[in-house]
Amino acid sequence: IYGAFNARWLEPEDVARSFVPTVTFKSLVRLQNSLLMGPRGCGKTTLLKMLTRRAQRVWQSERIPREPQWADYRRPDFEAVYIPSDVRWSAELESVSREFAESPIEAERAQRASVSISGVMETTRVFQAIIDEQKHDPAEVLKALISHLQLGTTVPSFREIRLKLVNWIDEIQAGLIRHDVDLVRRHLDTLPAVFTTNPLHAISKACTVFEEYAGTVSPTRWAVCFDELEIAPRWLQSELFAALRSFDQRFLLKLTWSPILPTDLTPRQERQHD
Repeated sequence: IYGAFNARWLEPEDVARSFVPTVTFKSLVRLQNSLLMGPRGCGKTTLLKMLTRRAQRVWQSERIPREPQWADYRRPDFEAVYIPSDVRWSAELESVSREFAESPIEAERAQRASVSISGVMETTRVFQAIIDEQKHDPAEVLKALISHLQLGTTVPSFREIRLKLVNWIDEIQAGLIRHDVDLVRRHLDTLPAVFTTNPLHAISKACTVFEEYAGTVSPTRWAVCFDELEIAPRWLQSELFAALRSFDQRFLLKLTWSPILPTDLTPRQERQHD
């Protein structure tokens, strides 16, 4: 595992097999929003990945039986969706902003689409893990996701849903690379509206569909885990920090950040609270 540059490139199962529990993890699994700060390489990504079902499965089935001294480290009472920040999100905005110089809203829409689509893709991986583990029939869930996320003609499988979302990202990327403003705009206009608004809304809608159609195996609480927010777009940083104070109560936010917060967040801090 030490051949990986950092935990971002490790599978959750591998993270669990090498994880050394800390007091920080006990705090992170609580039913509360969390902002985890620290320099690169200190273990923030490892902690987030340990919240996921795939990591917890290995922890409970392999590590605890072999190392019972760790049994008092409680497992999360929520279903975690791990979303790594992608440096391309910011690069896309810089690129398209030059082309959409007179329409900054269109530039941001392109970026919001990339973030939202990526978030929903990771969420479907969690859905699939739950259904596979619980041996639940996925047919109704898949048809509902395709319908309510407006994915059009799509074969009802998690793989095909993700491939459809990948194709949407590829179409946007192709327009950006070609500096074809009209092509980018056309692709954005054909996307369902939920993918060009707040990324949390797209994830929330997907989870709501899952709860309605897989109620017997669906969790009651979700944790959306955005990693490495320091490389994410500024609007995403601001919206996620605002959501820490007020968002759908079914959802927790677990965020990681480098030690320096954006300066525009300073006025929002409250004495004895932040």
